[in-house]
Amino acid sequence: MINILDNKGLHPELTHNVARNNNIAVFATICGIIFIFQILFSTVPLSILGTWVCLMIILSLFRLFMGYKLLRFKNANREWQHSTLMFIISTSLVGLGLGISAVLAEYYSTVQEQLFIFALMIGFSGGAVATLSPVLPAYITHVFGIMIPQVLALFLARDDSSLFDSEDLERLIGILGVLYMIVIIRAGMILHKTFLDSVTLKNDLATARDLAEAANQAKSKFISSVSHELRTPMHAIMGYSQLFEIDDELDEEKKEYSRQIMLAGNHLLTLIDQILEISKIEAGKLKLNIAEVNLNELLRECERLMQTLATKHQVLLTLNEPNQEISFPSDRLRLKQVMLNLISNAIKYNKTGGTVDISVESLSNRMIKINIMDTGHGIPQDMQSEVFVSFNRLGKESGEQEGTGIGLVISQELLASMGGIIKFKSEENVGSHFWIELDSSFFDEAEKN
Repeated sequence: MINILDNKGLHPELTHNVARNNNIAVFATICGIIFIFQILFSTVPLSILGTWVCLMIILSLFRLFMGYKLLRFKNANREWQHSTLMFIISTSLVGLGLGISAVLAEYYSTVQEQLFIFALMIGFSGGAVATLSPVLPAYITHVFGIMIPQVLALFLARDDSSLFDSEDLERLIGILGVLYMIVIIRAGMILHKTFLDSVTLKNDLATARDLAEAANQAKSKFISSVSHELRTPMHAIMGYSQLFEIDDELDEEKKEYSRQIMLAGNHLLTLIDQILEISKIEAGKLKLNIAEVNLNELLRECERLMQTLATKHQVLLTLNEPNQEISFPSDRLRLKQVMLNLISNAIKYNKTGGTVDISVESLSNRMIKINIMDTGHGIPQDMQSEVFVSFNRLGKESGEQEGTGIGLVISQELLASMGGIIKFKSEENVGSHFWIELDSSFFDEAEKN
């Protein structure tokens, strides 16, 4: 029997969901039993009706007990299979018991009482679509148990207590009852398939997510390992290049070659450092040191550090300080890293004689905004969606300016870890406006969590 059930689309998550709502279904069944008892009390012999009520209460409690047992299982095993089988038996017997009430009404009750019981059985079988269809065998046997005695009672109706005036009409209603039973069983099967597909999709997505996370962790570990391995020979290459530069026996041309090796080596080391930074962020190993940061002082420091680069590119770098000191909770080192990246981009991709303006403003007691505005070449409209794509230099790959194409990606991730965001506006041949928004409430929520 268990092997047969295995082929009926049973799933531990679906049985668990049915079991969670089982107490409500049992409560509704007991209410129905009481209602049927009141309807049949005056016509059905008390010994028969009392026996029926006692059996129904026992079967309902048995179903309740098996539902609670199913709540313990979220994975398939033999004990789960056994409990599921017993739950299916309990729902089948409860359904059959309800159906028997229609037979009692047919043989002992008036037309009005038969009508009430008929409507109640239709309601019970319809309600099972929602409560039992995830466990298809339980649903089908429950509906059969309810409807088959009802249909048989219609076909075998006594002439003196018939619900209808003609025998042919009784048979017609019986046929309609059979059709109704087929329709709701079909509806339950469709709903069951929907439930099963959703669980399968959910599990597939969870498996895919776990695989993606595992692959991402493996990638980050591989990148970190390779990057560390690359640093050692790079330091050796750059060390020998420095020795060549101070060697008086080398002519100027060879010293120039040595300087080019140094420049290329520094560029490669920068790339290695940035790749390591990304791997740390993706692996969740980035550690932040959150403290109150004097933004005025931080921006002045960034301006001083960038003045040499601005002079080299003939760009005017200006800091517009606010009238009052602004302090804000953040990781000073990481925020400085983001600021230097944004300012250096504004300088490197500017025009000769262009300007870069830095400013900071308070948006509220908990939010600040840092602006970096330049009069550079701007970003074409069709490339603006790729600004935060790794290793994408927006068509500047063959230009004079060195870069890796991941500085903005790192900046975005660093700010996200501190509850901030980067936004920008840019117009080609006019300039770009990048700004940072930071919200201190992010750290309050982080502390609560």
